[in-house]
Amino acid sequence: MTKFSKAMSFLKKEFFSVLPPVIYFFVSFNIIGITTSILLKEYSASATLHLTPTINALIIGKVVLVVDEIKYVRWFDSKPLAYPVFFRSVIYTLCIFLFIVLEHWALSEEIHWLRTAISQFWIFVLFLVYFAFKGLIVAFGLSRRDLLRVFFRERPAGDAPAG
Repeated sequence: MTKFSKAMSFLKKEFFSVLPPVIYFFVSFNIIGITTSILLKEYSASATLHLTPTINALIIGKVVLVVDEIKYVRWFDSKPLAYPVFFRSVIYTLCIFLFIVLEHWALSEEIHWLRTAISQFWIFVLFLVYFAFKGLIVAFGLSRRDLLRVFFRERPAGDAPAG
């Protein structure tokens, strides 16, 4: 295997590892942003979205990729699912918080603590949901191919239609 093909293989692996959290957080942040914009319009205020949800989703995706490599994150993996979900959510949220503080410090910007606290709350809740579903997927032994098939191609056998 040549160095180029090894590099391409590594990049492909990294890309597909970061894709699920980036998509999840991109959609989530846009929903939160659109909801906030609609609510602010009621009070004749405005909030602009632009690229913020995309940039934040990419940052969180990269943080997930980096923190996944830390062995201490897997401390509770042998416990019931609630333990690793909560532990990982706390750790990842703290890492995002640290990144935000360091970014503001490096740019010599003032930190808006209320806005930061609210965004950290949402990030924590979104991580809880993300890791709960990720844990359930692993617990039931589903692959990405299985998920794509069930969500977009065919209904699982024995399932009654919703509603």
